[in-house]
Parts: sequence; C-alpha cells; structure tokens
Amino acid sequence: PYIDYCLWDLSPINQVAQHLININIIIVDVDRDAVEAVYRKLHEAHDKVVTSGRMFDELSDYDGYILVRKLVTDTPMMTIDDVPMATLEKILVDLASDKEFNVFQGSELHHIFENAISQFTINRNRILRYAGRKNQREQIEKLLNDNTSIL
Repeated sequence: PYIDYCLWDLSPINQVAQHLININIIIVDVDRDAVEAVYRKLHEAHDKVVTSGRMFDELSDYDGYILVRKLVTDTPMMTIDDVPMATLEKILVDLASDKEFNVFQGSELHHIFENAISQFTINRNRILRYAGRKNQREQIEKLLNDNTSIL
C-alpha cells in the first residue's frame, strides 16, 4: 500500500493492432526499489511471475504470467476503482520502447499508432513527456508525425 504502482495488460492493443494477439499478461509496474519484493510476494501466490530482467524468450512464451517491471517516474496513469491503470499514452510508449514488447516493432507498431491516433484522443504533450522520461522522445515524435494527417 505504500508504493507507487501501475497495472495494465495487453488486451487494449487488440483494438488498434493489425494482427490480434492472444497473449494474456498482466503488467505490474512498481517503484524501482520494490520490484524484487513485489516479485517475491506475487510469486508466493502465483507460479507464473517474472521480472523484465528475467525474460529471455518471446513474449508469447509468457502467456498467463504476471510481469513485474520498474515504474518510470511521471508515468501517465488514470485511476479506475482506486486502482492506478496505464493510459493509452503509456501503453504506446512502452510498446515502442521496451524490449519486452519487441514483437510489436516494425510495421505492426506503425499500425498500432495509426489506429490509436485515429480512434482515440492522444494527449501529445503527455505522450512526449513520458517518452522523454524513457529517452524515446525522438522515436515517439517520429511515430506521431508519420500520422499527422490523422491528428
């Protein structure tokens, strides 16, 4: 109860991806100092828990897992029923920048951004600020600018 965290999963991606994914992974982003403690606590109750540093295979090999990762400061979140959840801006930046989600690179990532921008309201300042926190501002700006006709 005393740590910052953010919960999300990959299901929203199916609304904007060209190829549907059938991977059920719950992602728990927590304070950097709490990753190992949260991993151990979750692992007591669930067999399928992994940290991003222990992922060595394809994302599909972790179907049904809980993935515990470091929470980046100033992560864009929203609260639903008192639970901090990822915003679309966070999900898009994470898909584009984090090694765990390399399956979404290339043309699939462009489709995801194009469809997300055309179907939802993306807060440009929020997404670029978060991308900057992850040293990915230039890449995200390019993905956004590739779809400027949609904005």
